[in-house]
Amino acid sequence: MQKALLVVVILALVGCGDSEEPRPLPLNRVEDEVRSFIDAYRLALEARDSTALRTMYASDGRFEWIEDGEVQYHSPDDVLSGLAALSAEATVRTEYDRLMIARVGATGARVSTGFRTQVGEGPSAFEFGGMLSYVLEKGPAGWVIIGGHSSTSRHGEG
Repeated sequence: MQKALLVVVILALVGCGDSEEPRPLPLNRVEDEVRSFIDAYRLALEARDSTALRTMYASDGRFEWIEDGEVQYHSPDDVLSGLAALSAEATVRTEYDRLMIARVGATGARVSTGFRTQVGEGPSAFEFGGMLSYVLEKGPAGWVIIGGHSSTSRHGEG
């Protein structure tokens, strides 16, 4: 009788595990959602849509963006201020290459991709490229950027 009671207690404890722990999404679903999010993010950056962009960054103090060895942006507001400082006439177009997505835990993802960005048009336009990485987390409102990194390629510089 005691063994039966012990089995029932153990099964109850196992069945009542932490219900707050999110279940991992299937990998193909994570990849599809993250690709859509990254595309929407790129378009929001190009359109300088600060309303959409604000919803795409973690706003709880964890956000950090690193560029070429230094933390450049400590908050979403820093990013939006930097974007607002660009000339309104200057178009910004970015293309991604070799997008790689890896699930991290039950609610996270890491993205890395090559990129090429063109700023402006005509003779005053300039380009740069390199690698980007993003750390994303899926919450109740969808995916958000926790942080990231960009580094530019030094190839071809004299």
